[in-house]
Amino acid sequence: MLLVGINGSAVASTDATLSGLALADGDGTAVALRETFDKDTTSYTASVAQGIDEITITPTATHSNATLKYFDADDMRIFDADENVDGDQVSLAKGANTINVEVTAEDEVTTGTYTVVVTRAPPGVVLVTTLVKASGIQANVGGSPGQARAQKFTVES
Repeated sequence: MLLVGINGSAVASTDATLSGLALADGDGTAVALRETFDKDTTSYTASVAQGIDEITITPTATHSNATLKYFDADDMRIFDADENVDGDQVSLAKGANTINVEVTAEDEVTTGTYTVVVTRAPPGVVLVTTLVKASGIQANVGGSPGQARAQKFTVES
């Protein structure tokens, strides 16, 4: 949308929001946000398995002339870990990893920040992201590395 000032000149957009936010692991498999994306919601969480040491974050600015920058929990700038791949790759440490996406509007003054905390599971933890309704499923659900234990459980609706 083009805004026009009183004298007929174009006015820079003040829109510093996102219209979308996606995460993917190193293989390109989508990593689900726990919360449903909404441009007015600025905090999100996600979890990845211990073997995932990098994710791709792909935010979409609502206004095409807005710019994006990435910062960690200490407001240190995060740079793309692999410039040869689309999106911005962010290395993950074990545990909670905070990624702040700063959106700067076209006017270069208005900013907004979206926060994503991606938790990378520690070794020996199995991450279960989806359960299918069934009875008597056998699954490895824990134990120390090399000593997984099976647990029988029932999923009910």
